[in-house]
Amino acid sequence: HGVTNEVQHYLDFAEQIATIADQDWGRDQIKIKISRTHTLLGQIVQAKRVAAGVDASSESGKVARVEATLCAEDAFVLQVEELDRLIAMGDFDAVKNALYVCAELFNRFYDNTERRSQMEEKIKTSWRQIPVFIRIDLLLELADFALGHTDQPKALGLVNEAKIIIDEHTWPPESRIPLEARIIECRFRSGDEEAARSAAADLRTLYNQHQSEIINIDKAETLIPVAEAFQTMGNSAEALAVYKQAVEAAVENPNSRPRAEDLSAICLSMAKRLVEPDAALWARIREIKGALGDPW
Repeated sequence: HGVTNEVQHYLDFAEQIATIADQDWGRDQIKIKISRTHTLLGQIVQAKRVAAGVDASSESGKVARVEATLCAEDAFVLQVEELDRLIAMGDFDAVKNALYVCAELFNRFYDNTERRSQMEEKIKTSWRQIPVFIRIDLLLELADFALGHTDQPKALGLVNEAKIIIDEHTWPPESRIPLEARIIECRFRSGDEEAARSAAADLRTLYNQHQSEIINIDKAETLIPVAEAFQTMGNSAEALAVYKQAVEAAVENPNSRPRAEDLSAICLSMAKRLVEPDAALWARIREIKGALGDPW
């Protein structure tokens, strides 16, 4: 109960921020996240109240994702018909949002093998016009849902499909490394632990070999997912080493704003992944923070 009260405190705070957001898209993104959190808490009335205030023209597909998590058994057919209508439109945003709704329905009806397979098939036969990185994201989201249902074999199959897509294309290192890190995390959680550990070591080597090709504002963002992958595998020492590397990469740019943004992203990642900085890293973080210019 105490945890719920604490979450509610932050939800209320987020709604206050949404009311003062300068731009509609920023306001709507906040509201969608609030609605999804209410849904996770089982607060369906509150979830629908917040989602109803979202501008349909900009974020309606994300509202539909929230609604998909609530889809009743007898509403499935109607929801699929609506998805088919959106996909047939051919509009990029409509198709992309529809495919993510399919992913939510894949999860919602996971125990119904026929419906689950139907949603997976619909995603894979409708994503031709969708960029490759979104296809990979969809596959990894499906894998994460499978893991949520303790179905490691299914998750690993989806991970392998995503890896094949990555290998079929040429990527700049700042794009490939975060994608590979996500693959590694999901592979480890899917039970292929030895391969995941080996791939993580190779991935850090890949970054070190190609870091000169990555512009300085992208380096920390490239390294953070690698650190997170090591932490997922229980290698906190290596995770901390990569976070330290990310902190040093963050200060290569002389401007305060990218430094502040990278430092915030690194600290947030460590907090979410339960990585405690050692004394040296704490000192370095405080040093960098102290050197940021106004208003950072």
